[in-house]
Amino acid sequence: MPNIAKRLLFSSSPFSDESFMGYLIRLTELNNYPTPSWIGQMGGFGFASLYTACSFVFKRHADMSLFAELTGVCESQLTSMMYPPANGENSYRQLIFDLPLPQYMIRLNKAKICPDCLRESNYCRRIWDLSPVTVCPYHRCLLLDECPNCKKKISWIRSKVSVCSCEFCWQDINPARVTNAELRITQQIYKLCRLNFDSPENNSTHNPLLGLELEYLVSALFFIAGQYEGIIDTKGKFLAPSRRNREIHSLINKAFTIFEDWPNNYYAFLDWRRIHMSNSRYVGGLRKDFGEYKYALYDQFAATQFDFMRLAFEEFLTKQWSGGYATSIKRLKANPLGERKYISHAEAREQLKTDYKQIDQLIDNGKLKAVVNNQGKQRLVLIEVSSVEEYKHELEDLLGLKEVATLLGTNVQQVLDLSRHNCLNPVRGPTIDGYKFWKFSYKQVRDLLHKVEESTATKCYMTEDAINLRMALSTLSRCKGLGMAKFVKAILDGEICPYGKNRKTGLHAFVFSKKHVLSYLRDQHRGKNKELLSVPEVAERLKLDLNTIYFLVGKELIPAQKSTGNEWSVLTVTKANLNIFTSSYVFITEIVNSLRTTPRRLIHLLKEKNISPVSGPTIDGGKKYLFRKSDLESVDLDAMLAQARAESRETKLLKIRLHHEKQRLARSRLPML
Repeated sequence: MPNIAKRLLFSSSPFSDESFMGYLIRLTELNNYPTPSWIGQMGGFGFASLYTACSFVFKRHADMSLFAELTGVCESQLTSMMYPPANGENSYRQLIFDLPLPQYMIRLNKAKICPDCLRESNYCRRIWDLSPVTVCPYHRCLLLDECPNCKKKISWIRSKVSVCSCEFCWQDINPARVTNAELRITQQIYKLCRLNFDSPENNSTHNPLLGLELEYLVSALFFIAGQYEGIIDTKGKFLAPSRRNREIHSLINKAFTIFEDWPNNYYAFLDWRRIHMSNSRYVGGLRKDFGEYKYALYDQFAATQFDFMRLAFEEFLTKQWSGGYATSIKRLKANPLGERKYISHAEAREQLKTDYKQIDQLIDNGKLKAVVNNQGKQRLVLIEVSSVEEYKHELEDLLGLKEVATLLGTNVQQVLDLSRHNCLNPVRGPTIDGYKFWKFSYKQVRDLLHKVEESTATKCYMTEDAINLRMALSTLSRCKGLGMAKFVKAILDGEICPYGKNRKTGLHAFVFSKKHVLSYLRDQHRGKNKELLSVPEVAERLKLDLNTIYFLVGKELIPAQKSTGNEWSVLTVTKANLNIFTSSYVFITEIVNSLRTTPRRLIHLLKEKNISPVSGPTIDGGKKYLFRKSDLESVDLDAMLAQARAESRETKLLKIRLHHEKQRLARSRLPML
């Protein structure tokens, strides 16, 4: 060991952001000493090991006089590189850049370096000593805490700033690069430490961490990071000292994203924690889903700077969580009803002034929306506040049966019938909440009338067949089971629409077409058998009048049958029988339209071929002549007509010649003058 001198052979002033341990290594390299411990002994520090060297920088009143004389640097400049206690000699919080942090956040036992920074200026930065500083914001790279060559962690006990004890030079390394998002934490720490760094403009969504002081920022990050490791670490005491830099980088960046898009990402994190970290000792409730987290958040994490996390946690419990009663947190008991998503069974009974059984009936009938969980022997019922408020509002404008009947212009039995057909749904009643009288919402009754009015034809003209509701119901009474309720249901379903309105009130204000009512009656009588057609429908399909169709049915040319039931019968034709008729017979009018001739001429020509109609005015008194298609298949109608036309022309020419010849003979017999 060389003799202790008053001055080092080579010395240099420390950089403004240089670490104390890094400064010792730089002096060691300048004077070609094998380890920094030589400088320590010469400076009067008396350390010969890494442990004593690291603990020295945390002293408040370290004697720097001999070291100042040795280096030629003033004591205040040397003291500024230390990390003294923040409050008293025994405080666990140290000052770095005049900001307090827990001592274990300053990781002197695990040094880190940025190869690019060392290449630009060969000294160790003090900010690298911080555990949450995992990247270099200048060079956008991950800091190294182990030598890529020997795979050993970087130690302060070395002879050169940028060279490992294995003689590998770190300045030759191309470190791993990181994304913009991975720089955010370190950029914020640089900003809080007032280091010269021009951070890019922040375009991210609101992040409450960016408004915290350094100590609280770091604490919040490690608290959330600990959740992903399955531990409660409110200060980073377990994660910061023990993990490698790459691990810490991954954990705190994952935690940082939880505070982005606040509070949505935080809600997603709480939901993840509820699923993956529930306490199996409990069957349900807050203790199962968030027991340890809640304790840490409200007791160990009690500083007012973290109120934003507690408020968001309470917001999540009241509006999104369905695992138990959020009112187990004292602060939530005083919350107004509108700020919560769920309330308990007892609270619902108090709000609605009813009993336990009626609340269960309302849940079963869908009047109240609830989440029901069986937790062991217990039954957890969480009722949505919105459904309670909606039901309370419905109770304010309820009407009895007689009031509803008056409003609709009906009687009590018809109101009950409307209810049975789901045109009206009672809010209260014997099967709904145990109430002995049926009660309906005034708004629902008005909505029913409004829906009927909306279904009225947009362009309606009063015709001679217009009938009112009473007459329509009288017509429908021919078919048993067709009453007020079913008719109103048909209006709501679009099967029939009102033709207009008169001056009456309620449902009796609407006017209908008798033709449409009869058509609806036929459809109802026919039921769901879509293969049956009424006589008017057959007439419409064949484009013929009703009398012609009835005549053909009577002659059994169109097979039909009477559908009997419910005190009324109707004549119907199956689609199959109608298809048989149209494929077997053809009317004379259909043939002549395509042949450009007259029915009389065509009938005469066909008669010459021994083909006669099966029905017609001269046959059986029918309205139209009807032929079998099979009879016509043996005749080429076009050729027959062409031959007839040719013969007709020859006959005409012959008559003309005879006429001319007679005239000639008559003239020749005249006497000569």
